[in-house]
Amino acid sequence: MLPTDAGMHGLWDPHSFADVCTRARWEARFMENSSIERSIANGSFVPIYVHTDGSPMIEVRTGLGGAAAALTPIEQDRVVRTSRPYLFRSQGLLSLSGIEYISGMQDAASRTIALAPGKWTVRIMDLRADVPGQDPETVPDFVALINPESIGAVDYARSVETFD
Repeated sequence: MLPTDAGMHGLWDPHSFADVCTRARWEARFMENSSIERSIANGSFVPIYVHTDGSPMIEVRTGLGGAAAALTPIEQDRVVRTSRPYLFRSQGLLSLSGIEYISGMQDAASRTIALAPGKWTVRIMDLRADVPGQDPETVPDFVALINPESIGAVDYARSVETFD
């Protein structure tokens, strides 16, 4: 669980933000929605914008080859909202953090995993539904499903608003 006091978490490419090493550089990239949306359009940032501060449980799943990343049957019953697909261009790594923790330096408030270089399609699932008889501690609040980009045209989301 990673914190945010900005109401937004995000998946981001550490190589694309390696120059974010001062407050001024962070503000230039993340203070205005138009700047954030440029990063979304170029595939270096995927927002998880829920307009709520806190430390939700966010699980990242990646699919490989013929095995797509997917939800479990229990999770499927809890889906409240699903994002449109976002483009993510990996250069070998993917990081997750609150937006205010995006930096060119590794931070304790972010996590980074290896992700093969290339184009990936990301969907964010909001699973914060109350389902009778299910323990909310056993299901993450959000799941990011990351799969290799499919062949063919995809109308990728470009908005900072994860759930239209």
